[in-house]
Amino acid sequence: MTREELTSWLEQHKPDIDHCRNVAVRPISKRNRELIKVGDDEYYIRNYEWIISNDKVDSHYTYMDPETTLPNFARNASEGVPIQPNHDYRVMQLGLSTKGTFDAETNEVLAEGYIQEDLTDVNSNDIISRLDTRTAKWVSVGFRGDEVCSFDGSPMHWFWGDCEHGHVIGDKIMIDKDGKETSDPDKMVRTETIYSKVVDGELLEFSPVWRGSTPGAELIGEVRSLFRDGKIDKPLERNLSRKFGMDVRSLLIGKDKPNRSISKPIKRRHRMSVENMVPQEDYDEVSQALDAALAENLELKKNPTREEFDSKIDEMTAQIADSEKELTEVRSKLKENEDTLEEIPLAITSLRKDALDAFADAAGLSHYERDSNEEYQSFKESIESTDSIVRLINKRRHYETRNKAVNGGRKMYSREEDNEKVETPAPVGFPTQDAYNSA
Repeated sequence: MTREELTSWLEQHKPDIDHCRNVAVRPISKRNRELIKVGDDEYYIRNYEWIISNDKVDSHYTYMDPETTLPNFARNASEGVPIQPNHDYRVMQLGLSTKGTFDAETNEVLAEGYIQEDLTDVNSNDIISRLDTRTAKWVSVGFRGDEVCSFDGSPMHWFWGDCEHGHVIGDKIMIDKDGKETSDPDKMVRTETIYSKVVDGELLEFSPVWRGSTPGAELIGEVRSLFRDGKIDKPLERNLSRKFGMDVRSLLIGKDKPNRSISKPIKRRHRMSVENMVPQEDYDEVSQALDAALAENLELKKNPTREEFDSKIDEMTAQIADSEKELTEVRSKLKENEDTLEEIPLAITSLRKDALDAFADAAGLSHYERDSNEEYQSFKESIESTDSIVRLINKRRHYETRNKAVNGGRKMYSREEDNEKVETPAPVGFPTQDAYNSA
């Protein structure tokens, strides 16, 4: 059962819990304070009655067998069992039980007993005042007995909390229509929670306590696993016992032998029915305190073995090697960056040279354009000179034609003939050929 499930369960059964808390311990009004004379000495005692147990499931997923255990509790209370302060076995008892009654209709055990006033080893007057003012209104029982599976009746392992058929305390199993366990969800008609039933139990003592049994089956399972894995050593166990005012190992683990004696109460179980459990806020406080105590102390539990030490060294060596590899890669990248930085000035110089060359080329193009313009002007002038020569040639031809006509001929000369040099006498009044040529 998870913490949330336990909380939900408590909320559903809140009326019963409140009722049982109201009647868990109360003074016997007719003879609450009573004088006892032993020889010449006089002692005062206070008489109380408690509902010390019933058949309801407690915070350990455990309940008392109403056919064997609860009647035995009533008989033990009638025979007289010690009333202890908070199950503290190191001090003498506060008083004794005087009567036990088993109600078969409600399956409750009512115990009557007394507490002696003015005790000095334990301040019984303080406890009496708390009982009278109902500051301490819960009760817890220390007992021994055998535990069996609530489903099939097979013995429950006292430490691991499971039976020989694999049923684990607190687990839910699927039940078919015939009332048998099934693993097929299609055949399931209901679920049933596995509990541990205490059979043939015997009452060893009971105690008025400031709070009830350790709440929360989930928390108990976690701490049991810590005990199993050896993560709770003796110093931490003593610290937790002092912190919570109880013997943690006997509370969480229970018996380690089938027959236990009341002379060794450190191996007792201290349980309280779920009806008399502490409120949820107290449960949360204890849970957080235990978690904090475990977190503070588990790392200091023991020295590592040689194998663990070597394994840790190998792990650290591997981590160092990985770090060195990463460092080498970083250095390589830095070297590449340095080479790149060295190449940048060379690249800048090359770019500068290219820019200068481009500028020079641009200047050369300017000179070339100027030279081209000059050549063009010169060519233009030569063309103009050629035109003047052509005009002179045409003029010469004109003169030659006229000369021929003057000489009395109408003959038209061909181009070949015209190209021949013919000496023709110049007409009167016209310049001679030599003068023309010189012109």
